[in-house]
Amino acid sequence: MTSADETVDSALATLEERALTEPGLALERAAARREFFGGDAARNPGAERRFREWFLLERPTEKWQTPPVHALAHALVEEGLMENEVVAILANSFCGVFEVTSVVEGHGAWLRDLSSGGEHPLLDDVGALELTPRDVLIGRLYVFGATANRLSRSAALFRDEKLRVALERDLQAARARRRGVLRVSQRELEMMFWHETSPIAEAGAVERARTWLVEAGLGDEQIEGVFAELASMPVDESRWTFGMQDALAAVLERLAFETEVDLEAARRLLLAAWIELAGPTAVVVEPPAPESARDRDARAALEAFDRGRREGRDLERLFADLQRDLGIEEDEAVADDSAPDFPGVVGAVVEEFLWETEQEQGVEAARALAPIRKFADYGQGIGVFENLGLRDLMTFAAVWLPERGELADADAARATLAALRTFCAWAIERQGSEHLAAFGAKLDSLEQSLPRIVDANRFLAERRDGVGELFEVVELGTDAEVVLQNDRGVRARKALPAEVVARLVPGDRVRAVAERDGRFTALRCYPRESADVLKAK
Repeated sequence: MTSADETVDSALATLEERALTEPGLALERAAARREFFGGDAARNPGAERRFREWFLLERPTEKWQTPPVHALAHALVEEGLMENEVVAILANSFCGVFEVTSVVEGHGAWLRDLSSGGEHPLLDDVGALELTPRDVLIGRLYVFGATANRLSRSAALFRDEKLRVALERDLQAARARRRGVLRVSQRELEMMFWHETSPIAEAGAVERARTWLVEAGLGDEQIEGVFAELASMPVDESRWTFGMQDALAAVLERLAFETEVDLEAARRLLLAAWIELAGPTAVVVEPPAPESARDRDARAALEAFDRGRREGRDLERLFADLQRDLGIEEDEAVADDSAPDFPGVVGAVVEEFLWETEQEQGVEAARALAPIRKFADYGQGIGVFENLGLRDLMTFAAVWLPERGELADADAARATLAALRTFCAWAIERQGSEHLAAFGAKLDSLEQSLPRIVDANRFLAERRDGVGELFEVVELGTDAEVVLQNDRGVRARKALPAEVVARLVPGDRVRAVAERDGRFTALRCYPRESADVLKAK
């Protein structure tokens, strides 16, 4: 007999496999991962499962404007992939914060949904042995029938009376402000309970935060402004999540616009500093000196210019307005080498993409996708966005990035490809660039190969002038040797650094110089996908 958990697992796998056959859904799923995890990778199978449930059962897709489980319900049944009853189990599931009100030995428990106030029977004879009244369960509830429900395997158990009281109070207040049933989304629960917050006051937190901000490149005035803003608002100790619609959120938003700091690190450090500032021994932070009228006018002019550029307005007119607002004469502007460097056609579309992401998903989501600006740098010579094709995308990802040394490590490679995937999905949906869809399969392969190539290039002499001969890796030998083949089909066994050989696979390309004295120096490696655009010379 199939257990309830096995039924859910099998149904989710079937739904996911069917959904990913739809054009564009694989790209959209990659974008959704960034949205769900806030730029971080899934840290464990539980987090991965929660994302899977959210993407398939709750998140409206760009393709259908409804979750895959609803959009594909009829097709799943018609194609014989799933029974109506099983589709209903998935479609009727919902997330919540549940209090255990009673335990029925050998059968299960009764749960009270703190979001809606409803009571639900939990059928789980084994899991109920670990429960006691007043426990709090966080996660998705699958509805098997009027008297039979099952919690997701990725749900969490909290046994903390203060947390339970705070949750109940906050959710009751939220319910009172809203008509109908209050539902908490899977993504909201992820942010509240599984993302690191570390809201613990520590002595010296302000100074630690100050040191970090100095190292991050902020000036004294900016830093004092941050602390002044935090100190101006008390910490609500009854809150159970921080950095959302509070003083910390306002500070992080400003840092995202004005600096390049790591927002996740800033959030952890500034939360501890805020709590210390709010304590009885809080440090008195003087607010920064008032901004002069000239500085205020200049800042307003630059903000107006940036806003206009994000909105796609005429750049020449925007530049003229900026000159006027700053009081710069035309001749002076022409002579000024520091005039704004406009991004070109591809760059303009990239900036539009980041601006829309920021408006719809927030500044942190846009910041996570900032590596896509490398693609704007690559595309400066492309005059018409519609001319951008598969070859350009492959050249950028498989040749330009490793050749230029634009990526510091394997993680940077993964982040850049993830941003490129999300950008392509957006361009297909919002710009009608259907010709970019073919890049999806190539990206799947590059996500495996580019990180190891970037890692391999760290052990090679850095030389970006394109000199040397191009070879294909035909075979990996022993003792840090490889068999290479040039464009004439001539093969030779060559020694390369052991760290490089360990990261190569047959099909990869190597650019190298064979010296007259017999020395063979590898300069750059490229993933095997580069064969689509990189021809041996």
